[in-house]
Amino acid sequence: MVRRAGDWQLGLWLFVIANIASAVNMTFYDSLLPHIASADEVDVVSSSAYAIGYLGGGLLLIVNLSGSRIRRGSASPTPPLRPACRS
Repeated sequence: MVRRAGDWQLGLWLFVIANIASAVNMTFYDSLLPHIASADEVDVVSSSAYAIGYLGGGLLLIVNLSGSRIRRGSASPTPPLRPACRS
């Protein structure tokens, strides 16, 4: 991958957009939750949703890590070290 001088600006804009999207998402989540569960069940439903989200994220991490190991052809999670400079 070739890095260009403006890559950090793209990364900054994507970070800002992701934070705005996350804030908008939480607004809709908080407004929708009382319609899904009764007042007694709100805590249970909210906690369960967060737990399922974390489990899904962990599962995705495992799938991505195992896929990168298979593609590289080794069981090592890091590539072999190379010298920083040639003599």
